[in-house]
Amino acid sequence: MNDTTTLTPLKEPPGQSLFRASAQARSQGDRATGRRLTEQALRFDPAIGGAWFNLGTDYMLEGKHEAAEACFRRAVELLGEEPYALSNVGWSRYLQGDVHGGIAWTERSRKVTTSLPGPLNNLAHMYMGVRDHESGLSLAEQAIALDPGNPTYRVSRAFALLYNDEVSKGLREYESRFRFKLKEFENYPMPFWRGEKTGHLFIVGEQGIGDTIQFGRFIKRAGMYAERLTISVHPALVKLFTAEFDGLATIIGSPAPMPEADYYCPMMSLPVAMGLKDNEILEIGEEWTGRPIATTIQPDWLVPSRKLHVGIAWAGSPDMENNTNRSTVPEEFLALYDAPGIQLYSLQVGPEALPNKHAHLGNLIKDLSWEIRDVTDTMAIMEHLDAVVSVCTSVVHIAGAVCLPFAVLPPSRAPHWVWGYNDRSVWYPETAHVFRQRFGGDWRPAMEEAAQWLTKLK
Repeated sequence: MNDTTTLTPLKEPPGQSLFRASAQARSQGDRATGRRLTEQALRFDPAIGGAWFNLGTDYMLEGKHEAAEACFRRAVELLGEEPYALSNVGWSRYLQGDVHGGIAWTERSRKVTTSLPGPLNNLAHMYMGVRDHESGLSLAEQAIALDPGNPTYRVSRAFALLYNDEVSKGLREYESRFRFKLKEFENYPMPFWRGEKTGHLFIVGEQGIGDTIQFGRFIKRAGMYAERLTISVHPALVKLFTAEFDGLATIIGSPAPMPEADYYCPMMSLPVAMGLKDNEILEIGEEWTGRPIATTIQPDWLVPSRKLHVGIAWAGSPDMENNTNRSTVPEEFLALYDAPGIQLYSLQVGPEALPNKHAHLGNLIKDLSWEIRDVTDTMAIMEHLDAVVSVCTSVVHIAGAVCLPFAVLPPSRAPHWVWGYNDRSVWYPETAHVFRQRFGGDWRPAMEEAAQWLTKLK
């Protein structure tokens, strides 16, 4: 006798079904739908480790690093020593400023496997953050060996070299930045300049105002290769560059129509294009001769009863990727009053300027934002100051350009490579003093060190 009973297939649990649908949406580039389905999956079944991992990735992309860390920890709890989950807990810790915690978690990932270039690259940045050059460089090179065509890892190797003041080698590797994040520089209608003798060279300012000032020192050397220069810079730099390179170059504010030129060169590529060695790069001084000359007349804003006049800035451009970590609030700078006899002056402009959000500090910090229309105005103010203390923003590069002593306060996470691993900078050897933040969000130790420096300066 035949059994004609029909067996009904087991239904997939709704949580797993939703998670599978969310993964399919993500694979098709629909992150919003993937996120919505992931959250629904977890409401049905909070034990799906992969869903917690994906939700953590969503939070990380949104800059919600505490929530991301919690999700990745849940993924580790459910999936065990899954290397990507371990690494992402570490990266979340790092993004919150806990470099040592980030290293500990990412090393757990490396114990599971050494074949994943992403976690190795993350770990490279963390070791750079604690100034372990050998580990940072070695890990970046291991990531490159696993994925030679990935420009992300090339940029990491460049940072490791630049942090260690291997400037010519580091800048050559840093040319990979165009494939990494600056692809627009690969689409110009004229050839990329590589040091040829030419008629008309178009030099393009890139990244921030501070970077342009830092690398502007190479323009006069580049002028030896070309009959004519045109330079595109941020509008706030047009007046300074016009004065500095009068008779050598035509200066245009960006954005502007592109000139007809024989070659183009991003400004930070000038040393590489000219084939400069370390000593040739570093022997070109930081001082700009075209800056405003100080008058003998004491400005009205100067407080004559104070002995040491110090300019400060606490925030960079909000468009910069690391701005949240590198910026702080003006209240942190009040610790500088540990140095007797000083007066603080705000050089902060933009949305974070003193009158916009911090007017209550007006008696302690004298606001000068109303004096500043472009970089030359900041330079003119600095001619009457004794020093500058600032987070890592264009203000410190301006101080270097006028040869004013300055203290720069790099963040614990992703400090700019220009400040190297030491307490001085090879790019600003006469003026820069580096006081580093040790843990994300905690500026007090660095401020206290800067106050001690000001006391000695006085």
